[in-house]
Amino acid sequence: MPRPASHGGAAGPLRLRARRPQLKRDSLGGHIVQVKMVQQIRWFSLLAVGLVGLPRSRSGLACKCINPGAPREALARATAVFVGRVLDIAHGPGPGRASVRVTLLVSRGWKGVAQDTVKVVTGSGGGDCGYGFGVDGEYLVYAVRLPDSPSLYVSRCSRTALAEGSGDVMVLGTPSYKRHR
Repeated sequence: MPRPASHGGAAGPLRLRARRPQLKRDSLGGHIVQVKMVQQIRWFSLLAVGLVGLPRSRSGLACKCINPGAPREALARATAVFVGRVLDIAHGPGPGRASVRVTLLVSRGWKGVAQDTVKVVTGSGGGDCGYGFGVDGEYLVYAVRLPDSPSLYVSRCSRTALAEGSGDVMVLGTPSYKRHR
């Protein structure tokens, strides 16, 4: 029976050569790197960049706002307008897309408030247009009543903003409600 030819000559044993990885110099430091590793790094980098551009909301839709108008226009459209300090923020199911319940201590109000504390609801942010309240923050709040619900809703599309530095307070004039201290 004939012997298979080897790479080492006709009479030598059969030897298989291990395939050497393809090497090349990288463009940054001149180091020799494996081509396959470079290809994997490029692929993962492209994947990471692609994931950054994905919408972050659960619904996959972006929040689309219309101009809320000037302070007096926004006052006319709102159900309640007041300045309040955030006492508590609770996350959980709420009416519609609202999943955050915020309790505020009212210091003054222009419309729709006649008590010292008011509870509003808002979304969690992103595509649901939720407003990002912070505990102890004092806000000028423009809220609307949700259809089929007693809840007041606050959107980042409204004129709601930190009270300090808001020119709206001056434009709105004298409040109809002031908290008794």
